[in-house]
Amino acid sequence: MANSYDATIEELIRNYRETKDETLHTKIIAITERFISDIIKNDINAKGYDKPLLYKLGLMGLEDAINTINFEHCSFIPYVKYCIREKIQYFIDKHPTPFIQHEKQLFIERLVNEYNLLVDEDDYVTIRLILEKLPIKVKKCILYHFGYYYNRVYSNEEIAERLHVDVDTIKKALEVFKGTILELFPVKTPEEPKELKFKNQGN
Repeated sequence: MANSYDATIEELIRNYRETKDETLHTKIIAITERFISDIIKNDINAKGYDKPLLYKLGLMGLEDAINTINFEHCSFIPYVKYCIREKIQYFIDKHPTPFIQHEKQLFIERLVNEYNLLVDEDDYVTIRLILEKLPIKVKKCILYHFGYYYNRVYSNEEIAERLHVDVDTIKKALEVFKGTILELFPVKTPEEPKELKFKNQGN
């Protein structure tokens, strides 16, 4: 059952869609725009970016949520956060700062370490190209899992919430991606244990 906040938002949005009353639109923005600041502060790796620009992008995401949400299938708060985050992150991905480029390098290093890959710098480039060709939600799943966003590793549950899918979908995407990578790159072999020698060892 929807809480009072969700119910209020739903009623306002339904009325706005029917009437196109700008007073209702202004009220909706006023009581929901706080999500933009929260996401820029806590969910987006925004270092080096103009905050007013990111806020403007967040408003565009908020507008998308207002115009496209289907209340029969989802509640407003998770959906609006998803739309805001997607709009801002798309811009950051297309216009990376030197800091973000460094974060990308850390992300690849985490991937290489988790899969225990034997790769060089050229292979790093190949891995990035593989990522770029993935469907957008699969790509974002991988990026969240290996800590590209906000320089932290997200759990499957957190990724599912952010991408608006179920946890099993996240697990499957990670399994398929790992299989693809392991088919393309060699894995480090464990070192042979060294033979221990002791003083006064008999023949």
